[in-house]
Amino acid sequence: MSEPPDDAARLAELVKLGDRAYEDMYETRYPTGPYSTMKDCMIDAIALAEKLGRHAQARELQAELDRRKAIFRSQFS
Repeated sequence: MSEPPDDAARLAELVKLGDRAYEDMYETRYPTGPYSTMKDCMIDAIALAEKLGRHAQARELQAELDRRKAIFRSQFS
């Protein structure tokens, strides 16, 4: 069974939006907003990857989210 094209496109879009928000954290004086957006996008991407049966990708996304959260705490807190 193949995954719906809309879901695959949405997953790619969520990852891209999360990446962009992560980059925006470094370009603003108030990184909390982009950080929150990045977390929301990554959490949604992880859930969608799991729904699509892409468990390895979901684990990779979770590891990246954990890494980004640790960086935020060390650099912006």
